[in-house]
Amino acid sequence: RCAGEAYALALSGERDRNEATYDALTGVLAPRAFRALLHDAVASATGVLSLWFVDTDRFKEVNDACGHHAGDLVLQGMAMLLERHAVAGRDAVGRKGGDEFCMLLRGTRKIRAIERARAFCDAVRAHDFALPVRPTASVGVASFPFDAAGAAALLETADAAMYHAKRSGRDCVAYAAEGHGFALYE
Repeated sequence: RCAGEAYALALSGERDRNEATYDALTGVLAPRAFRALLHDAVASATGVLSLWFVDTDRFKEVNDACGHHAGDLVLQGMAMLLERHAVAGRDAVGRKGGDEFCMLLRGTRKIRAIERARAFCDAVRAHDFALPVRPTASVGVASFPFDAAGAAALLETADAAMYHAKRSGRDCVAYAAEGHGFALYE
């Protein structure tokens, strides 16, 4: 009986760790786990790291028009599309919170990260979410060590680039430009 209780307790602890590591709705890394992975990746980086900050455009419209269950399906679809655009064993996808996601692209130069982000936006636009409201994606791209000296600054820069994409009409990719400011990938 004691061995069975110990086993059940170990399974419960493993389940708690997994729930803390992975987002229950989407299956990608949870926000805290993604930030920890990003911090460790930057701290041990020997080359370029790129980061996408992804916002689901028109998500509030989906929830308002179709309900929160439809919103959950959109988030699951976005996570699935992100994972399809990740290189297995190298890239990492995480949920930032709400309708925002991040993807860490290890060993990926900035221009390639930007091109891949554009392909992701195209895939979201083409995906049939089976809803009257068509979600799209706004993506911000930043790269370490060029755009930021640390993990927190890299996340902030990619986030600011994403907001530039949203202000520029949504459904597009913006990136941290040399010097200061942001540019759209066209």
